[in-house]
Amino acid sequence: MVDKESLPSFYLEYKTLVKVLKDLKLTLDDLEKRVNIIEERLKTLEIIGKKLNELQILNEKIESVYSQITNLNKKFEEEVEDSETVVNRIVAEIRNLISEKVCEVGSKLDGKELTVVERKRINEILNLLKEHEKLTSSQLSEMLGLSRTRCNEYFKLMERLGMVEPILMGKEKFYALKTNLATT
Repeated sequence: MVDKESLPSFYLEYKTLVKVLKDLKLTLDDLEKRVNIIEERLKTLEIIGKKLNELQILNEKIESVYSQITNLNKKFEEEVEDSETVVNRIVAEIRNLISEKVCEVGSKLDGKELTVVERKRINEILNLLKEHEKLTSSQLSEMLGLSRTRCNEYFKLMERLGMVEPILMGKEKFYALKTNLATT
């Protein structure tokens, strides 16, 4: 049997122990909540880590594509330079062909030979027509410093030689390189 004097002290210890246990239970519950929060944060960090890995892979792919684009751009620029060289060579050949055609066709007209001056003027007019596409006698007169009548005579001569063709626009008469001559 328990004596009465010892009962209250035991009871007090019991009560204290119960209070300590309740406090421990609350602390454990709080710790469990914190552990759950930490676990959720760890899962979130794990997901973030996976996303970072995916981003790193995407970044590597982007860098690879950028490198490919840079290489393609360099090749394109090289080909553009090559194309410009080809176009310049073709233009030079066309100019030479036109000049040769002027010399061939222009050396004789109606049994008369063209003078050196006439051949030179015809070449000048051809170059101006290449640059301006079409001209009137008045415009040519201003460019060459010749009379409008003399420029008109040159256009007529070149028309008979098959080098130019007249184009009527309203009251004005323009002359342009004949289509087959302009594309040869």
